[in-house]
Amino acid sequence: MLYLLTVHILVGGWVLSTHLQAPTLHYVFALLGWFGYMAANGIGRRAGKENVALGITILSSIFVLLAFAIGQWAVKPF
Repeated sequence: MLYLLTVHILVGGWVLSTHLQAPTLHYVFALLGWFGYMAANGIGRRAGKENVALGITILSSIFVLLAFAIGQWAVKPF
């Protein structure tokens, strides 16, 4: 999941470079989710921190879902 999200963020950076835009909250939640997954990956390797990593992963998943929902709303035809 972490690598797939990293590729997705890189594709998003490429899309931004072509001057296509989405709402700012879409980018904020996507990056917060990515940073959270990265942090959870590092924290989960420490002994006794599994529950903290799980909590961060759940919160990061919520952020990614919010970013997805905002992105879908932005491209919804009227």
